[in-house]
Formats: sequence, C-alpha cells, structure tokens
Amino acid sequence: MQQGRPIAFASRTLKKSEAMYAPVQLEALGLVFALKQFSPYIYGKRTTVLTDQSSLISLMEKRDVSNILDRYKNYIMGFDLNIKYIKGSDNTVADYLSRKVFSINLTSTTDDFADVFPKVQNYFQYPFIIKNFNKYLSDKEKETYPNCTITMRGKVRIYVPQKLRFMTLTLWHEHPLLGNHAGFDKESLKFKDTFHWPAIDNDIRRIWSSCQQCIQNKPHGPLQATVNVKTLPIPPHPWHTLSLDHLVINENSYVLVLIDEFSKFVRLHHVANMGALTTIRELTNTFFLLGFPNTLKTDNGSAFIADTFKSFCKTFDITHYQVSAYNHQGNAIVERFNRTIRESIRLYNNNNILDIINSIQYVHNFSYMTNQDGKPKEYILSTIDRYTNENYTNIELSGRRSLLDYIKTHLHKSDKTTPPNEFKIIPRDTIVFKKNVSAHKNDKQFLGPFKIVEHLHGDTYMIVKITNSKRPTGLPEKVNARILKLAPKIIQEQSQHLEDTSSSTTDTT
Repeated sequence: MQQGRPIAFASRTLKKSEAMYAPVQLEALGLVFALKQFSPYIYGKRTTVLTDQSSLISLMEKRDVSNILDRYKNYIMGFDLNIKYIKGSDNTVADYLSRKVFSINLTSTTDDFADVFPKVQNYFQYPFIIKNFNKYLSDKEKETYPNCTITMRGKVRIYVPQKLRFMTLTLWHEHPLLGNHAGFDKESLKFKDTFHWPAIDNDIRRIWSSCQQCIQNKPHGPLQATVNVKTLPIPPHPWHTLSLDHLVINENSYVLVLIDEFSKFVRLHHVANMGALTTIRELTNTFFLLGFPNTLKTDNGSAFIADTFKSFCKTFDITHYQVSAYNHQGNAIVERFNRTIRESIRLYNNNNILDIINSIQYVHNFSYMTNQDGKPKEYILSTIDRYTNENYTNIELSGRRSLLDYIKTHLHKSDKTTPPNEFKIIPRDTIVFKKNVSAHKNDKQFLGPFKIVEHLHGDTYMIVKITNSKRPTGLPEKVNARILKLAPKIIQEQSQHLEDTSSSTTDTT
C-alpha cells in the first residue's frame, strides 16, 4: 500500500490441509505467501506489515513453537519487517479485498417460462416480465381477470396466474433487492403491494418458510430442537462417577482434569501429551490411591476413544460414558472447572504452571462450595488445612460425613427445580437440520436435511442424511439435540406425504 491506497494485490485459495490450521498458523502462512509474492520489491528494505491479529506479533517473540510455525518464523526473519497491530475495524483495505464478489444466484427456471422469468445475471435485473403474465391465464382466470390485474383497497395490483405463483414467490424471496430472504412478517406487505391473488398469505407462508437457503443460514429460534434442561441425578456416594477432560495449556503442556460429581473433589495431573497411555498411567496412580470409581464420563477426545482406554475400563469394571460431540453441557462440571483453571493461569501467568495447578487443586478441595454443604475434601479425606488452623475431626466418628451425604442425597435443592413429566422426545422420522459446528461465520450454518432414526438417551439421537426424495443416504451419526433445528411444518408434511405415497405404491405392488 502507498498512502493508504492498495497498489498490488495477491491471493490464493487454501489447500485442504491448510483449511484446518489454527488462526496463528493461517496468519503466518498468509505473511509468508505475501513475502514470497513481493520479495523482488521488498527484500533488503525496511517494510511495514499491518495486521489485525496480535498472535502474529507474539509468534515472533516466542521461542518454543511447533515445527511448522518454526519454519514460517525462520522465513519471516529473513526480511527486515516492522510488524504493527491495528484494529480489525481499521484494517479496511485488506478486509475489503478479501471479500467475495457479490453475485446473484436465483432458482433456475425452465425454458417453458423464459418469456416471464428471464435469466438474471446481476442483482440490478428485475426477475419478472410482467407484461407476459397474461399468456398463462387459464380460461377461468381470463374471465375474472382479463387484464391480469386485481384491485385491492383502491390500488391496482398484478394478478399472478396460478401456474406462475410458485416461481414468482421464490424469485422475489431470493432476489437481494426485493425479498432478500426476509420472512413473512417483514416482507409480505411489500410483495402484496405489487402482486395479489386469492389466499395469497397461505401461499407466501408455505413457500417462504420452506426456503432451503433460509433454513441452512438462519437460526430460526422457534424451530430449535427441544432440549430437556434438567438436573442430572446425583451419584449414590462419593467417588462413584468421575468426569474427565483434557485442558490444553500450550503445545507441550496439558492438564488431565478429574472431578467427582458427588463431592466436587478435584484431581489435576500435569501431563506432556493427551495420549491414551499417559492418561491411563495418571488415572491408575490416582485410583490405586483413592479407589476405583464405578463410572467415568468423558468427551470424545482421542485418548478416551482409544482401544487401550476401553480395555483399561473393562479391566477394572468401570462403565465409560461418552457425551455426544459438540455438547459441552453434557460434561458441564468439568468444563466449568476448566474455566477456573484458565482464570488462575491468567492471574498468575508469571508463576510455574505446575505450581499454579497444584494451588488450584488444593484451594478448591479445601474450600467451601456455593452449591453444596461442606468442603470437597470432607467427603474423601480427613486431612486438616494447616493454613487456616483447622481443628482435626474424624468425620466418620463425628457423623459429619454421614450428615453431608444425607444433605446431598435427600435435601438437595436442585432436585425440586425441574417439574416432573416434562421429558420431550423428538419423534422418529422427524426432518431436522444439523448445525455446522466447523463452519466459518460467513458459511452455511446448518447442514441437511437429516431424519431422526432413533432416540438413544436424554437429548442424544441417531440421525441419517436424506436426499431430496427423502431417502436415507450415508451412515447414521450420533448427535445432541442442542445442535439440531426442526424443519418447518410444510417440509415435515411433504416428507410424510412422500412416505405415505411410497408405502401405498409398495402395497399395491
């Protein structure tokens, strides 16, 4: 750039492997690409690089980085660069040049209606040739609307022949300067200012609500699949059910987090990797010290789905429960504690990471909780807290542990917050769309359509993708209802009609 104006521009698409890079890797890759493109002009000269990613600046200051970042860093250091950070809102030139060219993509029309619905190349073109509408009037319509007009409330509007109504509504809805994929409440009056016919509102609702692009790109709160928000049952005793998760500190530093769901007792292991063997080794040390649990609850991390981990659980007769993918609420207790660890690391970032982890573990286990009576350690240990001059009490002989257990299992307040008989299951064969959890914010947010094939437990379902003819394709997959959106009523009814037609044809055969 020169004086704030771009004088050259270079770009390329990402390779399949590059699309999976972390943000800092993408920024470094982009800078390396730019340096290679413009090296004949900038090599050996002082060059300023403006970026809205502070991670690129911190990369140049780090010593321990991954192999790929190290290669990028070495290449970048071959140039005399002054890398400056600017706000994203101020990085207007690069932001504008990285945008996609706005183009229009309307539903294709057949040649039968080419004289009414011309092919539209850009959004300045009007998608209708209204003067030709009268060619498609039926004999009955010609008698009632000879001029292809209808007067409503003192205003003359265009009468749309029945043959053209579907395409007229669809093209209006998709056109960026007309409907712009707005809903019935926002756009129907504007449409009816130009066109009209009897029972027009029903047709507008039916066609616009079933727009595939709207379903895949808009949240549609009322269509969100129902989630059974309820309190999880309390385990029968301490150390019965443990929640596990890995927390990433940096590239060579991780924390294996264990939390007892009954007592909230925490055990933290600082590990060098998230492999299954390392996880099993740390769990074995803890279990031989404190006892073996009945149930382990984990996410779908690579260590927890490995055959060696499954064999470990089977050897010690431990039930392994995996929450469905992209459902952090399924293992909420450990996810919440991960946040606590992050907060402490930010507060004491100058301290050794192992000291921070040990301190977090100690303070949590020896402190009172806001959501339960007693300290977590009182359910597991009888050790006193030297730093608070705590008096030693044998919690077994004193009856305190029994009292805490009784309060937890019989007087727990959260059991009364969820009314009974509110468990709602999405019926089998319901058409749904699945949230695209890996999508960029400018990409399609929902994939589908899919069909519910089985309810597994709680909010977990098996779904399978279906074709336009509503036939299943591909393998079923397990998902949580939190990432599902129900298809509009009109699509559900169409699917049911196709199934009924198919079954009746089969019976006749």
